[in-house]
Amino acid sequence: MFLRLTSAEDDAADTIRPRLDAAEADVSRVHRVKAVKVTLNDGSPSESVFSLDRDVEKLDEAIGKIPSARLLVIDPVNAYVGKGIDTHRDAEVRQILAPLAEFASRRRVAVVGVMHLKKGDAIALHRVSGSIGFVAAARIVWGFGEDPDTENRVMVAVKNNLAPLGYGLAYRIEAKDDTPRIVWQQGAVTLDAHAVLSVEPKGREGRGKRRNDAEAWLLNLLSNGEEVPVSEIIEAGRKVDFSWSTIERVKKSCGLRAVKRGRVWCWVLA
Repeated sequence: MFLRLTSAEDDAADTIRPRLDAAEADVSRVHRVKAVKVTLNDGSPSESVFSLDRDVEKLDEAIGKIPSARLLVIDPVNAYVGKGIDTHRDAEVRQILAPLAEFASRRRVAVVGVMHLKKGDAIALHRVSGSIGFVAAARIVWGFGEDPDTENRVMVAVKNNLAPLGYGLAYRIEAKDDTPRIVWQQGAVTLDAHAVLSVEPKGREGRGKRRNDAEAWLLNLLSNGEEVPVSEIIEAGRKVDFSWSTIERVKKSCGLRAVKRGRVWCWVLA
């Protein structure tokens, strides 16, 4: 499998290559998009940063020269949308991503777009920076964060149009020759993406009372013994100013269990 790697944030020589070596990657199968050849107004040749708005056809030509290419990583996506594109406008984002999706389907290449999370306490799907169009265009969205109880690092499914959300994976970051690399842990994690990606202000002051209040509220909400969809719990918590991460943290102490009905996760008193 070949990897066509684009990165606007990390230097190839002192960051990307050492990390590939630490992961024991076969770097002969890794290719990097450095720039795109363009013609200036005066007719002279030059180079420019790759742009999804302008250069998908050239990307198509480049990958056509690597028949075994199967993965394209764009890191981060919003750095390559092109000048004049408003990444917060849904219509503009979809217009940019549509040709990329068509290219990926035709070439049978998986595209991994890396994006950062925006600050604020919102449901997982709304934490992605920029327009919701980025999330809508993706077939699968993975979130990376910390287990709110153990602070272990976890990878959880935020969206999956191809299969059930399923379980997540835990991992740790360790150093090999002073270079960080990911080491995956055995077994799956059952954390919900909202619990991992929702934000709660840190600090001990008032946290104990806050959790006690959340426990009382959650037990009251589920006191009739019925199964309540997680989406309804999130919405009800938002109305009384309980973040999803707070609710998720008191779930165990309240004696709740999660059950899946079709594609909907529910909570019920055990």
